[in-house]
Amino acid sequence: MPPRKKELSLERCISRGSFLQEKGVGSGCVARRGMLWYDKGKRPDGQKGQISFARLGRGKGGQEAVPQRARGVIGGFLALEGILYLWFLTVDIRGGGSSTPIKYAAILLCLAFALWACLAWGGERLVCLALGLTVWADWYLLVQEDHYLLGVMLFCGVQLCYLVRILRNNGGQGRWGVRGGLAVGALVLLAAAGRWSGLDALAVVYISFFACNMGQSLTLPGRRMRLFALGLVLFFCCDVWVGVFNVPDLVPGNLYAAARVGMWLCYLPAQVLIVLSALPGAWFGGRGDENK
Repeated sequence: MPPRKKELSLERCISRGSFLQEKGVGSGCVARRGMLWYDKGKRPDGQKGQISFARLGRGKGGQEAVPQRARGVIGGFLALEGILYLWFLTVDIRGGGSSTPIKYAAILLCLAFALWACLAWGGERLVCLALGLTVWADWYLLVQEDHYLLGVMLFCGVQLCYLVRILRNNGGQGRWGVRGGLAVGALVLLAAAGRWSGLDALAVVYISFFACNMGQSLTLPGRRMRLFALGLVLFFCCDVWVGVFNVPDLVPGNLYAAARVGMWLCYLPAQVLIVLSALPGAWFGGRGDENK
């Protein structure tokens, strides 16, 4: 039997509210676990019972029914991020000033967008948590340029959030043996290179863990998971540039100079792609109950 009490209002039916109203869905509609249940009236297709948000969330030509007001927010977000991105890249390439406030503002904007997607439309909460940790880590590593160990620990927390997201989408396959082997191998190489320190040890464990997350993300199905995977690839490229930047004695001077720009050339697009992947699953043609 369908539930008799409304668990979510139509306005809170994530990506489906305005679309459902346009299709004439009656007040007997009840939202539960990504499905719309009808205990009164009929579905828009003339049948009775339940229908998934993903099926209702498609407009003409099979396109997702992203509400008009949400499109405006998304467009504004991308425009602002594009302006900030070109601004700090121009400052970094030309020199003569600090781009740190611009960069940090861009990351704060990503967090604000993730919170909006989560609170207003039921977007993915894990990405909000990961972005919050990212903003916290960047406060130490980017703004204060201090407490590096704490900053790397926070980024480890970011990767743990993304691991949970991966496990939710691949049936719980963590590849623990590969992760452990890479971490041990990285520590052995670090010791052999004579660069052992607590910060360096944590950093190589982090990057090995991140590499596994990136590799596994590439196997995840769905359009928003492809956005997520591309974001992790760019994020990883950023961390490679960070590694180059932090060993100036081991790399050529021109490569070191390129790393200064290359880090954020990859980093902000990575965060934007990841936060876009946190939008409701039905906007990508997925199920409404993916947003956990």
